[in-house]
Amino acid sequence: MGAFGVAFALEQGQIVAAMLLSALLVALILAAAALLARCPGKPNPG
Repeated sequence: MGAFGVAFALEQGQIVAAMLLSALLVALILAAAALLARCPGKPNPG
């Protein structure tokens, strides 16, 4: 039971970490889009 509990906790932690990473990625994309929309006249440095 103990090993199963540890494995379950690790799986839940991976799910939570994946959710946080995806949410962070979406936030970064939204921030980049907002910056690009706010500065339409600047040339692209890339």
